[in-house]
Amino acid sequence: MAKAMALSLWVLSKATDKLTSLFSSPLPSSPSDGSLEEDLRQLQRTMDRIHAILQDADEPRIWYNSEKLRLSELAKLAYDAEDLIDEYQYEVLRSGIELKDQIFDESSTSHETKRRKRTSPSISATLTTIPSDFPSRAKNIRNMFEEITEEWSKLNFRKTDGRKKPNVDNSKLRRTTSLISKSVIHGREKEKEDVIQMLLSENKKCVDGEISVLVITGPGGIGKTTLAQLAFNDSRMNNSFDLMGWVFVSTDFDVEKLTEDILTSFSKKKCDTIGLDGLQRKLIDEVKGKGFLLVLDDVWNEIENLWSLLKSPLSYAKSGVVLVTARNNEVARIMRTMPLYTLNFLPFENCWAFFKQLAFGKRDLNEFGNLLAIGEKIVRKCGGSPLAVRALGNALRFVEDEEKWEDVLDSELWEIREGEQEVLPALKLSYDQMPLDLKQCFLTFALFPKDYVFVMDNMVKLWISLGLVPLEKKKLAESVGVSCFESLLQRSMIQQNRCDKREIGFVMHDLIRELAQFMAGKEFLRREPENLQGLGFEVRFLSVVLPDGLFENMKHLRALDFSYTQIESLPHSIGKLKQLRYLNLTKTCVTNLPESICSLYHLQTLELRECPLVELPNKINYLINLRHLNFVHQNICMPHGIGELKTLITLPRFHVGKDNWHCEIDELKDLVNIRGELHVTGLRNVINIESVETANLQTKKHLEILKLDWSSNVCICNIHTKIGTEIVNTKNFEQKVLEGLKPHSKLKELHVNSYPGLKFPNWIGNVSFSKITKITLSSCGKCNVLPTLGSLPCLKLLFIEWMWNIRHVGREFCSMDLETEGFSFRSLEMLEFEHMPKWIEWSGVVRVGELSDEELSEDEDFSGEDSDDDDCMMF
Repeated sequence: MAKAMALSLWVLSKATDKLTSLFSSPLPSSPSDGSLEEDLRQLQRTMDRIHAILQDADEPRIWYNSEKLRLSELAKLAYDAEDLIDEYQYEVLRSGIELKDQIFDESSTSHETKRRKRTSPSISATLTTIPSDFPSRAKNIRNMFEEITEEWSKLNFRKTDGRKKPNVDNSKLRRTTSLISKSVIHGREKEKEDVIQMLLSENKKCVDGEISVLVITGPGGIGKTTLAQLAFNDSRMNNSFDLMGWVFVSTDFDVEKLTEDILTSFSKKKCDTIGLDGLQRKLIDEVKGKGFLLVLDDVWNEIENLWSLLKSPLSYAKSGVVLVTARNNEVARIMRTMPLYTLNFLPFENCWAFFKQLAFGKRDLNEFGNLLAIGEKIVRKCGGSPLAVRALGNALRFVEDEEKWEDVLDSELWEIREGEQEVLPALKLSYDQMPLDLKQCFLTFALFPKDYVFVMDNMVKLWISLGLVPLEKKKLAESVGVSCFESLLQRSMIQQNRCDKREIGFVMHDLIRELAQFMAGKEFLRREPENLQGLGFEVRFLSVVLPDGLFENMKHLRALDFSYTQIESLPHSIGKLKQLRYLNLTKTCVTNLPESICSLYHLQTLELRECPLVELPNKINYLINLRHLNFVHQNICMPHGIGELKTLITLPRFHVGKDNWHCEIDELKDLVNIRGELHVTGLRNVINIESVETANLQTKKHLEILKLDWSSNVCICNIHTKIGTEIVNTKNFEQKVLEGLKPHSKLKELHVNSYPGLKFPNWIGNVSFSKITKITLSSCGKCNVLPTLGSLPCLKLLFIEWMWNIRHVGREFCSMDLETEGFSFRSLEMLEFEHMPKWIEWSGVVRVGELSDEELSEDEDFSGEDSDDDDCMMF
């Protein structure tokens, strides 16, 4: 039952925290008799008791079926409690929004000729109208708890009643030694030679007191132990080391016990010494003046001090090499002194040879034509895992019934006895060793289909929307989520699959995905639409290709992902999904969002990448919990009110409009949490300098990429243009606009496009921007002089294009500081000029990066105003 109890524990902790936070402000009265606060406090006490029971249940014990039933019912109560609290919080948010609208309506002019300005009153729970069924639902949860515990006490089972399953210690089943049966080894010749050469070469480099450590990593069942055995038993090892030892470590990193095991393995004698101090001194005597090879198999320890304590007596040897096998790269980080050796899955040819040996023995394969064809499919299903091949090969050993082979092919690995006894314990250990919060995140992978390519950013947002990422003080939830994802990567639960300019993809091996499905039980399910009948209350997370209209009745949905589908529109009824936190419309055909989407007050992520959306809904400012509004490379019209979304972290594009409906630049003022990239378009529509100064980009200290764009016709929607403010530019107006858009000094990339000013402000190129690595200046047609950029210490890439009015590039481009006159652009790796038709002179530039003035000028032909517009000069 501990499989999915961990998730229930997490949900209960979240719900209890939410309840506690509710008591920090006044609560409204209940519509029925009694106080709502008392109802909630009683619910909290009930949840605390459920939490205590579930926490005990997560301990490794032997479960009765009746006990499993009780715990599953308690888990359901935990979810019901969370739903209840979330609905209450929704009503608080709704009441706050309605109050804001009421205040705005009362203060609005009848003609609405001025841009809308909304106040942001604090949302008071005392003004919230509570649904009439809220108190009764809270009481039902408490009554159900009392009923379950009362019925349980009446049964009064004793631990000695009934039949138990034998309590098997899986670590004993997995215990290894240095001995290996070479007759069942297929492949790994290259890997064996790699490891042997690394160990021998490192041993020659060792001097007194030095210990070299090589760590072999990879997921469970991939053959790390077998590779270590192959290297250990090679004759070259016996000839190179005075002492050779093999110790199986596993999850219990008991330094005293391990020291005794090492001593016994080296000396080949039973050790009678008691106590760590005595054992260490005896081990020092054993290794002093000798060279040793020690294999530590299946290490899980992540505490550096324990490893330091274990290895300290080994440093007295003449030389020493330690070979470690581990699944977790964090183990490798604290132990290794040599490059990490990551073991890959076994090629199909070797797996197929191994399988045939196990399934058919020495029999004539020509007699089993049909079975061979099925067998190849079974081996491909194993995905290169020798452990899975061994389990299925043993399951079909001397079995000639073709139907049974088909059953194995169509079954999950855990449904086969050999898979349950051999593969499951080996892989489950990786799950068991995860902290509670990481287990929750891992289980979500059960929702995805085979061969699905994961993107870290999307997974982290999904985890946050489901409430699976733990909150840490002074740390962004997204940062904690990234740490969780990286931890799964370190533990070999996922692997990097591909990488392109935009994002890195990751995949999960089929066996690990099946492990996630097995451990999730019925709480995480993936179903096709035709298989939705009979789903019980245990299902809390469901992945399904939804037919039209099905989701409308799923009022507790937290996440909805339509990405990469042909959906063209969302129904108005989507606004009924009050608990929705995550909505992904990436690469869909949706052109408009229904206004009802603005009633999803809990929504945190709205993914709109690469969908042909024309505009955002008018009341988008209602989505006050929105953290990610993602629509990269799209010309979406943005309504006034974006600036009220103060929790926004992702806002890759911000369009400045020129009428009452659209955003104005000053709405950036309170968006201090946005990070990553910000592309500000429509800067031609800026009305006055005061609004630019109000935007105050210098407060956006998490921005890494800033794009400032004056090009016209960016917003493709014109239907909202009513009454606009006539833009009257004064002298040097555009230069003052760009001056006011000075970003934080931590910026890494700056792109300026279609800037209509005559010159650039002084902040561009200021040495205070010490982290900037890339600058692009494009289509700034009125500028006749380039900014001084040579003093930027980290600038690596500089692209200048379509600067029609530039005629001279001289010393001012590099630096006006006499002390740095002899050297500029010290980090520059690429300098590119393109489409500069009037450029006729390059002078006064002594050094650009590592290129001298002579090297720059000898290959370039500045042909004056008759030059080809397509000329491109790259240095």
